[in-house]
Amino acid sequence: MSYFDLNLDLSPEDEAIKDAARRFALEVLRPASIVIDKLPDDADYSAAQQLSFLLEGLDELRQMRDSLVVNGTEVDRYACHGNAWSIYFHDPEGNYLELYAHTPWYIPQPYGLPFDLDQTNEEIMRSTEQLCRENPGFMMETERKAKARQTMLD
Repeated sequence: MSYFDLNLDLSPEDEAIKDAARRFALEVLRPASIVIDKLPDDADYSAAQQLSFLLEGLDELRQMRDSLVVNGTEVDRYACHGNAWSIYFHDPEGNYLELYAHTPWYIPQPYGLPFDLDQTNEEIMRSTEQLCRENPGFMMETERKAKARQTMLD
């Protein structure tokens, strides 16, 4: 099967999403890669603000944090973004890394308050939901995804 055969059964919605992804690649990813390619070979800085890695949930985030700490890595920020819980640290090469897990809620960004990953999952969920519901832009993540999808299709 060739690449072109993959487009035979796409619905109009799927075609619109594919076109939006193509535009994103051309308008955002390609220009960024051109800038990164121009960095000198001996650059002692990163062109990326941070590298982010999505985890399954609070248990995995806590497990990864514990592993980092046991191995001598300092976690320098714990942030509840409303839509995610994150920890931030530097790798041995100085890159700033984020490990994060999604919440079921959405609030407008930027937003970030400290949170205690040593609390139980239930305590973290309860306090995060309360923070989110106090925000005027609060909605469930499923609602935000539906709105984003519709925006892409319009």
